[in-house]
Amino acid sequence: MLLAKHYGFTEEELDFIINYDIKYRMGDELNKDNVKVGNADYSGFAVMPAAKAFWFRKPHVAMYSKLAAGVTLLDDYDEEADSHSFDPYWAAQVTLAGVQFGGERFRGFVEAGAGMQGLVLAGLSVSF
Repeated sequence: MLLAKHYGFTEEELDFIINYDIKYRMGDELNKDNVKVGNADYSGFAVMPAAKAFWFRKPHVAMYSKLAAGVTLLDDYDEEADSHSFDPYWAAQVTLAGVQFGGERFRGFVEAGAGMQGLVLAGLSVSF
């Protein structure tokens, strides 16, 4: 809702954007004129080098923004033909705000943004 207010979207416009993304881009049903015509079975692999700009760095916490761009290979499995096709697509991620926390070797992170990695990303990083 905060981004909707920032960009001037109404609740109806935001609902359309979110539902379109979930139902049509990320959904597992194929629809034609609102009639289910089959199922989609996708898996993907993305390679996206990233650049981070840190807002601040402290010994146990840091805050940053990130831009990542690269390519993703989507495996589009066709049940009828029993075949796979690995089609390359442009991939990008814009992280508006990310937070790292922890020690020198193990750090957790949480990121909020938009793109191939989704709206919220969280995990653990290990330094050697």
